[in-house]
Amino acid sequence: MKLTPKIVGIAGRKCEWYFYGEDITPEEICFAPSEWVKDITAERCEKGIYMTGMCLKKGRGIIEVDIKKTRYRIPCAIFGEKEFFLCMVISSNFHYGYDPSAYEDADITVMRNAVGNGFDKAAKELLPIYRKHNLPVTWLIDPIVGFFKKKKLTEWHESYGDDYGIMPTSNFFLNTDNYNTQHSQTETDEFFSRMKSLTEYSFPYYTQIAGIDQWVGSVGGHFVKSCEKAGIRGLWGLGYDHGTCDTSMFHRGCPWDVYKMDLENFRRPDAGSGIWGFQWTTRDILNTVHCPGGISGAAIFSTDADDIFFHNVLQTEKEYYKKMLECYKKNMDRNEYFVFLMHQEDHDTHHMACNRYYEQFLDSVLPDEEITPATMQEITMWLDLKFGRGQHPAQMIRMEDILEDPSHVVFEDESYEVCGKIVEPADWGRYEPVWAYYDENIQAIYECDETGKPGIFPYRVYDYRKSYPFEEEGEWPMEDYSGIREVKVQQNAVLIISDTEYLSVPLLINQKIVYCDIRKGENWF
Repeated sequence: MKLTPKIVGIAGRKCEWYFYGEDITPEEICFAPSEWVKDITAERCEKGIYMTGMCLKKGRGIIEVDIKKTRYRIPCAIFGEKEFFLCMVISSNFHYGYDPSAYEDADITVMRNAVGNGFDKAAKELLPIYRKHNLPVTWLIDPIVGFFKKKKLTEWHESYGDDYGIMPTSNFFLNTDNYNTQHSQTETDEFFSRMKSLTEYSFPYYTQIAGIDQWVGSVGGHFVKSCEKAGIRGLWGLGYDHGTCDTSMFHRGCPWDVYKMDLENFRRPDAGSGIWGFQWTTRDILNTVHCPGGISGAAIFSTDADDIFFHNVLQTEKEYYKKMLECYKKNMDRNEYFVFLMHQEDHDTHHMACNRYYEQFLDSVLPDEEITPATMQEITMWLDLKFGRGQHPAQMIRMEDILEDPSHVVFEDESYEVCGKIVEPADWGRYEPVWAYYDENIQAIYECDETGKPGIFPYRVYDYRKSYPFEEEGEWPMEDYSGIREVKVQQNAVLIISDTEYLSVPLLINQKIVYCDIRKGENWF
């Protein structure tokens, strides 16, 4: 039997969860009275035992249950209908070809084949910063970490609400092995299934969360299918606007926040899918989209402190993360959720300046009743309740330029050559705000004029309604509107002059997406 990792719900609504396994019956389960969930039911299903209950109020707590005369304590988290989530993620899998012994407090290292991991370093240097504000952490781990650290992770699960997810044992910079391109789908299925079963073996509860790092291929065609087959509901590791990075991460075209991934082409949303794609880390949309090409500005303007450190943002823009969070939070009046995800690899927690930056940021924004700390497991279960099969969320974001001084940014830093160089745009400087929108049909960016008013015609569009052949080392194609000759605003009307006919173009009219056909010649709106 495997317990549910959490009981997660929405106040005033019915929630659901599972115990997996055939060695238990509904009659052997007895939940103690709880202030969080009432009217609990249990029935046998294909997975094991399916349970439901009515959520009473928002908050965190423990629900106790007796199973075959043994008492278990299950963490629960009850949220509201709208949430601005703060999600802290630490990846801590072992790497072949990585030797952390040079760092103080390095974890288990086998010098024979240089297998390394930095769990203890992360637990010492970064975790106390998160605990200072009682933040639950998502730990992405492999079977080795699960075996050696199961006691700590299980204790933190109950005490702080931490969750674990599966991150396969991988390689490192110079010995990558991309399962999306160098292995078959069957081989990837077997590899991931083995990683999941071996990791879960160490814990009394299962996980529906996984992460794929760049050294085994990142989130890609094979891994998305393998994870879905293995029962994964939330998959971490997408790089918004990444053409490529660290030998993989061919993710350009995907949305900037959580979405249901199409199993046949993971870069686009699919309302019928059962697996949510999570970003590697939250990005500054505005400055990212103004740095196209290659790995793009997404590898600079992110909540990975190493990214901004290597490009002089951390050293010069002391409130960059605070401004980013506040900018996204201002948009909650028009959205049902936002996931502000911050990730760090354990092997990068020896960067003390980055750790201090995280601490200064968290101290500056917490506590805040409008910010809801949550793990990936909790967010995934909340999203499943909010958006069932056939439903997909939408987001509309107004993003300002949050850099104090664009000249602070260093674009070509030799120390960052692991990812390649990010070239400074010809028009680099302070940009006007943008409006950004995505749903299951499109992703579109609209630039504002000098008065702050958004343009009606998109700056760029990814049209998910179209069908394109999937290329593993490719991207979702951007729409080509080069036939548009002129867009003119005249009093209360807009004139679009085009040399080409375009059907169902997403125009932004009164802060709403309106699909319009544009004919050759003059078009008035």
